[in-house]
Amino acid sequence: MRSDRATIYSGSQRPFGLRSEIARLLGLDESRVQVVPSRSSGTYGRNNNDDAPAEAARLSRAVGRPVLVQWTREDEFAYGTLRPAAYIESTGALGPDGRVAAWRYRVTTHAHIVAPVENAQVAAFTAGSGALPTYDIPKAEILLHVEKSEVRTSSFRSLAGAENVFAIESLMDELAVLAGTDPVAFRLRHISDPRFASVVQLVADRSGWSTRQANAGRGLGFACTVFDHTYIAQVADVSLGDDGQLRIHKLWCAIDAGLVINPDGLRNQVEGAMMQGASFSLMEEVEHRGGRVAVRGWDTYPIATFLDAPDIEVIIAGDATHPSTGAGEAGIVPVGAAVANALFAASGVRCRELPLTRDNIQKARRERAAAPSG
Repeated sequence: MRSDRATIYSGSQRPFGLRSEIARLLGLDESRVQVVPSRSSGTYGRNNNDDAPAEAARLSRAVGRPVLVQWTREDEFAYGTLRPAAYIESTGALGPDGRVAAWRYRVTTHAHIVAPVENAQVAAFTAGSGALPTYDIPKAEILLHVEKSEVRTSSFRSLAGAENVFAIESLMDELAVLAGTDPVAFRLRHISDPRFASVVQLVADRSGWSTRQANAGRGLGFACTVFDHTYIAQVADVSLGDDGQLRIHKLWCAIDAGLVINPDGLRNQVEGAMMQGASFSLMEEVEHRGGRVAVRGWDTYPIATFLDAPDIEVIIAGDATHPSTGAGEAGIVPVGAAVANALFAASGVRCRELPLTRDNIQKARRERAAAPSG
């Protein structure tokens, strides 16, 4: 920091946005701020939140010399931004024909972008992504409540898409059981878009959905959606061990993202997103004690490793006559629902809370046992 200008070296993913923020922070014209981007490891959206550069700018201005600021991993866990929590209430009603006649969906969450968010429309857009059901439902009510969070939050891959589709596809699975209909066939009854129906049928056929024999402790689960104009359907093969631990053996995915320029690049994106989805679905959880983040590193915040990686098969559908719609986020969206629905197929337990840890599965089992019959 000099008297009339500033130079920032940072691994920011958004150097132009960082330049604007530093200029506002220091009261300088943007032309007086230079940001020199540096290579850094992949951190998804974490490098969108430029905490260290802002601190360095303040400190450099105070001491009048160059300053280096680095956040340790412990700093990141304790003070960095988190994925917003969400509480969702979803209700569906069946008509005499066994189809969904009415749908009510209420979600309470925070803006899925770096806080604070002054623009209410931006906050609602990020928090409501994926909240609209992608099925033919005659009557639906979707209510979104965006509330202030007590902890720092920011965007997660797919924004709120993964959590909303988890709730929507879990409810669709429960309605299929209530209707006494196969979960895939039930969804197809509510899909009129041929591209959507095609990926649903394709992944069902490739996974052997209709021919797989029932096996105690092991089951298949299904989930699908249209996310940001990309059609995607997934099947999960899981088992629930005697130790109460849920394991994912294989994930299938059919995706129609329109024109595909690089099929290998698309598969890489989808496979990575599905692996990340498997990790947050099974084990990732930030615990709080006394108003503070209780985790400080990978020893207290487990993530999936190579040993946890399931077999993943990605089937590319669609054709070049449709415009490209992207695949960077869609792959993560249905994973949690597919895995949770597979847990039900394997054990009869509906777990409506992520992650699907041993404790949460046992909690769901106790709630099921305590629920009135019928």
